[in-house]
Amino acid sequence: MIMNTNDLNTALYEKMAAEQDKYRDWLKSQPPEETLHHTYEYAIREDIVMAMEELELTDAQAQALLESPSPLADVYRYFEKLETGYMDAIRDSIENRADDACRAQEELRTAPLYPHSAAYASQHGEMAQYNRSYQANSACKEAIEQTISAHYAENRLDTEAAVKDVLEKFGAERVQFILANTIQHKNRDGRISQDNKVWAKTIPMPEDSGNFPPLCLSGCGWGQSRSDRPVYQTSQKNHAGTAEKLCPAKAQTRTINSQTCRPEETGAGAMSSPKRKRDVPVLFWVSADEMELIQQKMAQFGTKNLSAYLRKMAVDGYVVQLDLPELKELVSLLRRSSNNLNQLTRKVHETGRIYDADLEDISQRQEQLWDGVKEILTRLSKLS
Repeated sequence: MIMNTNDLNTALYEKMAAEQDKYRDWLKSQPPEETLHHTYEYAIREDIVMAMEELELTDAQAQALLESPSPLADVYRYFEKLETGYMDAIRDSIENRADDACRAQEELRTAPLYPHSAAYASQHGEMAQYNRSYQANSACKEAIEQTISAHYAENRLDTEAAVKDVLEKFGAERVQFILANTIQHKNRDGRISQDNKVWAKTIPMPEDSGNFPPLCLSGCGWGQSRSDRPVYQTSQKNHAGTAEKLCPAKAQTRTINSQTCRPEETGAGAMSSPKRKRDVPVLFWVSADEMELIQQKMAQFGTKNLSAYLRKMAVDGYVVQLDLPELKELVSLLRRSSNNLNQLTRKVHETGRIYDADLEDISQRQEQLWDGVKEILTRLSKLS
């Protein structure tokens, strides 16, 4: 019987599928440890069968594979010898997913605080900005609740650590908005200090802020009667809410609408300071060791003005960026060498044999790696 191209491909697919079924049955009969050794091979063979279902080989190609007693095993062994980018794809997937997560966090952190109501946004075609701001506000509210819970112990809130966490993620403006919105909605709670109530009224709210209970901190020790309230809440009648400690009115000075005021100057009689030439605050955190290094460099520079020093370095300093294409090549060689070593290890486990050609390939790659390292070290040594 003469078979056409479609018949040959179908026959080859069925033969490979039957071979895979037999291999699967054999795997099921093996101890768990032995089965684990063959999981990679099983997954690749499954992919080969799946690809064969859609692939159309020429008559000669299909016939040649059909003549083999085990065409699936033949293709898998050929695949093993190839230098695939499988591990590269895995690493890229990890890095790309991490980058996506970082970008999402950065977008939330830098999303402008939308000052108007949903109705205003709808009328002016700004719903995208409104929704983005609302999502960031919701994330900020949840972050404040989580950081209070994480930093509350023995009836005490580690305010410095809690403030640092939320400010680094969302910035002062959004954190103040959430706190002020919460206080305004809980204005009758006697455990919130009058200073903080006065401060909260200085923070502008959209016209529909009354529709924002979801953006209020839930509980935080402010008169919640729920039986499942978090451990950071307190049942003491006169104890101020722990979240209140995050409010700016607790500090000696604070920034409100780009103007610096003292606590006693808030409210109706508040007087704003003269408009600053530099009216954009920049806040960042360093470790004790980093602060010591900064102070040492300030001494070398001959200044005691920290703000002036940091501003000078940020504006007029320069960044040295090394362009080392050899380093990228070195990383690529490391990945390929790692792939080959993994395949060799798996082959030794499965067959108990090792081939001189495989060892020679690994040796050559190690030589290439060492040459790359020497080239990079030579270039680095020339930098003054």
